[in-house]
Amino acid sequence: MSDFFHIKPGIYDVPKVGKVDALQPVSDETALKLYKLRRGIFPWITPNENTLAFLKKQKLKAEDIALMIQNAQTETEVELLLELSKNKTVKRIAEVKLNSLQNATNKTNAEN
Repeated sequence: MSDFFHIKPGIYDVPKVGKVDALQPVSDETALKLYKLRRGIFPWITPNENTLAFLKKQKLKAEDIALMIQNAQTETEVELLLELSKNKTVKRIAEVKLNSLQNATNKTNAEN
C-alpha cells in the first residue's frame, strides 16, 4: 500500500531493501526502492495515477529512468516514464522497449 504505487499486499523479504510489510502503508522511500528493482526481484509493484507526479519530484538521473523503462511491463508504463526525461538515450531505450512490448503483443495475438 502506497500513495504512489500499487503494491500487492503481503510481507516480503526483498534483496537490497529488507523486510517489507505491504499489509501496512509503505513509505514513499521504500516504494521507490522497490519500483527501481528489476521486476524479477519484486514483480508486485505497478504505477498508479499519482506515480508520475511523485517521480518528477524525485529528480531522478537519466540512468535511473532508463533502468525503470527497461523494467516496465506495459506500453503505458514506458510512456509514463518517458515523460520524466528529455535525454536522447532514454528516448531510444524507450523506443526499443516499446517495440519489444508491441512485438510480444503481436506474437501472442498471432499464436491465438
